[in-house]
Amino acid sequence: MIKLLEVPIYNTNVLFLLETTNEEWIKFCSEEINKDKLYEEDIKEVSDEILSDACGGSVITLLNNDGYVTIIKDANYPTYYLHEIYHTADSILKDRGVEHTEDDEAYAYMIGWLGQQYCGILEEFNKEKGNSNESK
Repeated sequence: MIKLLEVPIYNTNVLFLLETTNEEWIKFCSEEINKDKLYEEDIKEVSDEILSDACGGSVITLLNNDGYVTIIKDANYPTYYLHEIYHTADSILKDRGVEHTEDDEAYAYMIGWLGQQYCGILEEFNKEKGNSNESK
């Protein structure tokens, strides 16, 4: 599943790729609406991450820091999605000049918000796959 999430407070987007195949990614990139939004090197980098067996996911910054691709290879595995949500939040905030502080309230809020949004995306993903809530 490929799902676009708008992050209004920071005027950016996160493109979640949940258990997405390289073929699905290439098809998404070739669609007319997406052609002018992605750079060739970014398309290749995401393809390489999807094909890699080295990790459970990845976060890639796209479009001059205006967007992010969050790859999660096993959508229901908390270790993977929590890890990538942290990196997504970190990338968004660092790219906007938000520094870690003693209480890190901005980071805590962003991780919580992204996590809440991901829960909705995951529910939709599991319905499409015919899964019940299958968090491992």
